[in-house]
Amino acid sequence: MIDYYLKFASEEEAKEVLFDNDLLLEYTNDEVTYLSANPIASIDYVGIIFKPTGKILKDKEGLEYPEMKALDGYHVNLRITSLPNKTMIDADTGEYVEIPSTIPDNLLPYIVEPTSPSRVWA
Repeated sequence: MIDYYLKFASEEEAKEVLFDNDLLLEYTNDEVTYLSANPIASIDYVGIIFKPTGKILKDKEGLEYPEMKALDGYHVNLRITSLPNKTMIDADTGEYVEIPSTIPDNLLPYIVEPTSPSRVWA
């Protein structure tokens, strides 16, 4: 297994890029469309991350709480669960294809390396 932290401009961009790389699949059942992670990967939509600014605010009852600020981007944790040299059947062609053991090259620009991730895999 290999874990990646990804940052996109928006949720729409994240889904589009993951879909274009066959990491996100679309299924239709009884006229309802579902999105699901490809079996070779697990996707955790973290979304917008908020961090404290260091400033303490008070609500109308006088209770203190930290002021929070949204960080730029829409965040996704990706876990590639496949093993090298394994194959699966391509849903479109019915052909056996090799399962990648690393992240596709065009996802490399979205990788971030947080020093203290907001959410991690268990």
